[in-house]
Amino acid sequence: MITIRRQKPLEEITQYLNRCQGVYLIGCGTCATMLHTGGKSEVLEMKQQLEAAGKKVTGWMVIPTACDALTREALAENAENIEASDCILVMS
Repeated sequence: MITIRRQKPLEEITQYLNRCQGVYLIGCGTCATMLHTGGKSEVLEMKQQLEAAGKKVTGWMVIPTACDALTREALAENAENIEASDCILVMS
């Protein structure tokens, strides 16, 4: 495991996203999944919370390992949805 963290409070996250309308969410399938800070269930929960706050979630994915070379390929596969967003929230 590379890092041990906890998820930021929703209020802090929404402040960072204040100027963004469309948001693309990216989670990590290893560390963030094991620590419950950015696995599939946390990404889907964040999607729901952001939509309730009036944000448009243009898409989401959970990359198997966000810190390796395959990340570029996963992003390329979802380029259209990523480009439709104003910002990317990475939950890793």
